[in-house]
This record gives sequence, structure tokens and C-alpha cells, in this order.
Amino acid sequence: MSQGSIQNYEYIATHISDYIKEGNFFDAFKIEDIKKIMKISNITATDFIALLKQSHPTIKANELYACA
Repeated sequence: MSQGSIQNYEYIATHISDYIKEGNFFDAFKIEDIKKIMKISNITATDFIALLKQSHPTIKANELYACA
């Protein structure tokens, strides 16, 4: 990630459910960023299931689970 586009991971982690509901979490962020966001986020079981469904073309389920 370039210095010109530094992400606010805490803000994103707080609002992760918005990205999940929109279905664009994996389109909006790179895998490295997703790992950082997931480490500091608190998501519901329902949101995690939705992430698993959305993640299929981008990241393996076991890798996503390791991030959570």
C-alpha cells in the first residue's frame, strides 16, 4: 500500500459490517489489508458466514478463519 493511500484500519474494522452488507469488502481491500482489518475487528457469526461466502474467489476459507 502506498503512503498516499494509508488506510484507517480502526475505522474500517468498526464499520466492517457496512462493507459486508454491500458485498464489496474483498473488492475494496487487498489481502494484506484484509488480514490487518480482521485482526482488530469484531464481527458476528452471521457477518463471518457472509464473509466466507463473499471471499470464495479471493481468499481460501481457512486463511480467512486464521485472520479472524
